[in-house]
Amino acid sequence: MIRTIGRLSRNVWHQYTVFALLIQAPLTGALYAGFERSPLPPAAAGRGGACAATEGTAMFWRNPASVTGMTAVLLSAVPSPYGLPPLSGASASVQSKLWETATAVGISSVGSSMYREVQGAWSAARGVTDRVTAGVSLRVYHVSVRRYGSASALGVDAGVRIDAGGGVSLGAALTNLGGARLAGGDELPRMVTGGAAYSPAEGALIAADIVHETDRPAFIRAGAEVRLAGAFVVRGGYDGSSGELCGGAGFTAGPVTVDYAVTSHQDLGLSHAVGVTVLL
Repeated sequence: MIRTIGRLSRNVWHQYTVFALLIQAPLTGALYAGFERSPLPPAAAGRGGACAATEGTAMFWRNPASVTGMTAVLLSAVPSPYGLPPLSGASASVQSKLWETATAVGISSVGSSMYREVQGAWSAARGVTDRVTAGVSLRVYHVSVRRYGSASALGVDAGVRIDAGGGVSLGAALTNLGGARLAGGDELPRMVTGGAAYSPAEGALIAADIVHETDRPAFIRAGAEVRLAGAFVVRGGYDGSSGELCGGAGFTAGPVTVDYAVTSHQDLGLSHAVGVTVLL
């Protein structure tokens, strides 16, 4: 199911690993090298990243079953996270409905000309019953290190989302089924996520996920959002993967929604994200 599609010499992989560790060492718990953070739309980032049980544009990076049939485009960016321009990121995604199947494609890039991680994904979700939706994603990973080379790998994600009724939804996802590896290197991150969301009233949402990643203890992401005056949304949450407090806001005008998210790390400071979603 999973196969490596790129090749790196042992020396190239060694240089990649050293570079990754140099990034990780001073930033443990906040930033990760080696694709340990999936792209996340600001709407979800503002509530701590809890989105396994929710629907929305570009949520398929965390759960393929979250793809909806709405036709929409999302562009987002994370400029200079924690004041570090070389780790800036950007992503784009499009979703729509094809042959009664909700489909999405996306691409994400993090890094600089010296070191860059790129992910691409194709996701599809379809209702199994009136209340159960199942989804799958085909994901491409690509890493390049200046002067040393590049490598790619192909992985598969799967997920399910359940409408439990009464404003409650449940979700679960498996990331990197089979354990994709970049040639000559360690296995790329594998993740098991389970989540729940509750909407006590129209425009209000409470969500929480529990996540287990390869070689890491399980952690929780949790947050909430509330819509004010129809067009304005405020969000808050906590991301247990890095101990970050999160917040954000969104504003909708016609088919256009602008979202902003900020995360606060006790040692590294603030990181900002912004996104624009257009319904077509």
